[in-house]
Amino acid sequence: MTARYAVADFTTLKASVGRYSAFPNLRSVDVGGDGNPKLGPERSLQATVGFEQQLLGNLRVDGSVFINQLSDLVVGREDRLRFFSGPPPIGPFDTDPYANDGVGQVVGAEMLARYDGASSTAMLSVTVSNSQRQSRPDDDVELFEFDQPLVLTALWSQQLPRNWRAGVRLRY
Repeated sequence: MTARYAVADFTTLKASVGRYSAFPNLRSVDVGGDGNPKLGPERSLQATVGFEQQLLGNLRVDGSVFINQLSDLVVGREDRLRFFSGPPPIGPFDTDPYANDGVGQVVGAEMLARYDGASSTAMLSVTVSNSQRQSRPDDDVELFEFDQPLVLTALWSQQLPRNWRAGVRLRY
């Protein structure tokens, strides 16, 4: 559900809330590979509150804060297949059977400035967030291993002759 309210000619308040789910991957439900066919979908309740402000004609600023409550996350069998970036992870690993025991929370804020000119577009955004997970009910709450506490993005594109467009995006 999304709601938008124009408080002035160039200012809009917005809010949204949604319930999302995703089925487990095939590896975790495959009985031939130590999977659990009784796994249910992972769930997320997401909420956002923010604003949009039009400035100087072609410049717009958009800001929001968000929270995602995660539940029924599939955990277990980390000894079977594990993806990582950087140095290999050091155990101990969760070798218990797959289960919908994981929970988590993601909170953060985003700010976007966008310029739309006659033949060019430019955007600059910053996102700050914190993502935490708890694998099993008795485990500690930990920072999610793929947490990205700060994301900066810059984008620029230019309209070219013959209906072509060229651009560049930088992300840190």
